[in-house]
Amino acid sequence: MKRLFFTLLSATALSLLACSESSHTNNSDINSGDGEYADSSFYSSSGTSNRADIDYDDDIVLDDTTNIYIQRPVTDSTGKAECPEKTLCIDSLTKEINLYLGNLKKGDRISIWAATSGMTNDTMRVMSELGQTMHPMLSRCVSDNCTFESFVIPGDGADMEKNQFVIFEDGYYYVHLEATFSDMAHWRLYTHVDNGYYKYTGDTNKVSISLKENLRGILKIGNSPDSIRFNFAAAIGHSVTIKAEGDWINKLDLRQEGKSIASEKDTLDRTMLTDDSTHWELVITPEKISNYQTGPYASFTIQSSNRKLSQGEYFALPDSLGKAGEFLKKTRAKIDAFELRQDQYVWLGDFKKGDTLVVEHMFKGYGKRSTKPFTVIDYSVLGKGGKSLKTLSEENLGYKVESDGPVYFHFQMVNSQNTPDAKELELYTLLKRPGSLTKFNFYDASAKKAIDTLKVSEDQELKLDDMAFESTPTSTKNGAVNWFIPCGDWMVLGNVNYDSCEGNTKGELKVESTENTGDAKILIVSGGSGNSAKLIAESLLDPQKRDTLHIVVK
Repeated sequence: MKRLFFTLLSATALSLLACSESSHTNNSDINSGDGEYADSSFYSSSGTSNRADIDYDDDIVLDDTTNIYIQRPVTDSTGKAECPEKTLCIDSLTKEINLYLGNLKKGDRISIWAATSGMTNDTMRVMSELGQTMHPMLSRCVSDNCTFESFVIPGDGADMEKNQFVIFEDGYYYVHLEATFSDMAHWRLYTHVDNGYYKYTGDTNKVSISLKENLRGILKIGNSPDSIRFNFAAAIGHSVTIKAEGDWINKLDLRQEGKSIASEKDTLDRTMLTDDSTHWELVITPEKISNYQTGPYASFTIQSSNRKLSQGEYFALPDSLGKAGEFLKKTRAKIDAFELRQDQYVWLGDFKKGDTLVVEHMFKGYGKRSTKPFTVIDYSVLGKGGKSLKTLSEENLGYKVESDGPVYFHFQMVNSQNTPDAKELELYTLLKRPGSLTKFNFYDASAKKAIDTLKVSEDQELKLDDMAFESTPTSTKNGAVNWFIPCGDWMVLGNVNYDSCEGNTKGELKVESTENTGDAKILIVSGGSGNSAKLIAESLLDPQKRDTLHIVVK
């Protein structure tokens, strides 16, 4: 069983040839100075002005498996002690081995897999030449009990144990092994360094980040700023997505103009538009007290991205309604960002104080989530400069204009769910103007007169888009109506898109079209000669205006 202890550095000089799995001897030419590895003159760092006086037994070659074979000298027949080839010979006083790791920089992450045999009480550390010990990043687990310690216990035999270390100061580093060695022992390790893995290491409390950032940060709990502020900005006409995750972080707080707009503990994922602001701040607050469960470090990642918005996605370039009483249909190619947030801005027109507006809005291609994070949909009316005039609800999308000027509609959906069958995002906007029409009736264009009766033959198909209307003060486009049939007339007028009459308090069936914008058909029931039915048209522009056409089957 391995037991742990710490001894003073041995003064015994060691000589070593280490061999790797790829037959590397560690005596090949290697870089010096700012390179990854030391040359032969660096086996002892004495005599170098900026180096501590440490005798190295060998150097580590990164991304290669190093095998250190250790034994006591062999005495030949003459009594002379010899050291076998590719073997590190030790004496009874040897308690430690030092392998030079390299000249490492702040933010580098070291990963080491190690195993030993033929030794007891073995502990391994990563140290700087200035005497600093790098605390392991991964906990040590015995049964189900996991704790963080200042050392690493290598694996046994063929079972290599992994741990990681982070560099907080530029300098020269080495791997230090302490153990009680038997006559023959083996130390095997594989080492990899991710250069610049952590861009933030706790040395400042304010950082500016770009909009194409993938930043990893780590800091020492209890020995770092109380909070770190990450500032970022974007130009008008872009959306900004920020995603942050943390371990042993108290709070991730996203702020806009000094006010918190989103706050989470572990994961924050948010998209902002530059209509709202062009500058934001992410404030990360780490744990303040470390323990055997948290370990010595708090860490986090920040991913930021931006996307140029298309027309209708931001206030400065809205969609234009065109005409009240007619559906505006807009399509957008699907992108992953739409699941996080979608926006549509529509200029409805210029209106006078007292005008009544009712907006109808629909979307296809995305749906509401039934699990967390739940979908949130917001509707609002905006005025000049994007000033919010009123927040609407799905049940009440009406607004009475309070002052002369432009009026805009804003739709926003957060945390939606993609509908795989739909290839595009489709957005429909309709503006209704209750009380705006003084006349609305069915119209025979060839006879140039209003009509209230239409004679049809059995099995004749009526396409409702062919129906004409006369309205005042504005003309009504064919199809710009809602269609209804009294429940009692469904035997005469049949259509597969009828709503159900069951529980219908109005006593009417609404005729649903393919897109709710027309292309609805009614089939005259066979054998219905002599019967009659009513077809009701309701203006989309002014729902208060309706007209009824009597259908007589010849």
